[in-house]
Order: sequence, then structure tokens, then C-alpha cells
Amino acid sequence: MILGIRAETKYPSEKRVAVIPEHVNKLVKQGFKVLVQSSNKRIFTDEEYEKAGAKIVNSLEQADIIIGIKEIPEEEIYADKVYLFFSHTIKGQNIIFLC
Repeated sequence: MILGIRAETKYPSEKRVAVIPEHVNKLVKQGFKVLVQSSNKRIFTDEEYEKAGAKIVNSLEQADIIIGIKEIPEEEIYADKVYLFFSHTIKGQNIIFLC
């Protein structure tokens, strides 16, 4: 199983992450392969994720499950993937209905 952690791109000031390096390390020890989309603005560096056992990538196309905070841009939605992210369903965000 390959997990992918998104670089949050909706807002330039977004620094939050869906999974911290400490938890990446635990997932890797449990047998998961973890891909982290490269970002120079998140609160944890690519190097911290790499040290925890993740592979730093530009695209998450190889991931089976893609995890993030904000809704995923339509152009980054790939077929046959599972997406986990916080949504504002009550607000009717259109992207929710595409996944």
C-alpha cells in the first residue's frame, strides 16, 4: 500500500500537514510506503520526511491513498485512488463531488 501526502497548494500561506514525520516513521515501520509531495512552505521540511522514511516526489500519481488538508485541485485528481482530506461538505464545495 502506497500512501501519498499532498503539498497543500490552495493558499500560499498554508503550512499545515495531514501527517507529521513522526507518524510517517510509524507507518513505514508498519510496512507502508510513504510518498511526500515536495514543498518548501510546509511546517516540516522535505528532509524531515525523508529522514522519517518517506520518498520525496513531485507527483502522487503512484500513491494508492492520497492524504491532505484542503480540497484537492481537480487537475490533481487521478482515477482509481482513495482520497482523504477535510471537506466543507455543508458549503457544497464542488471538488468533493468529483472524488
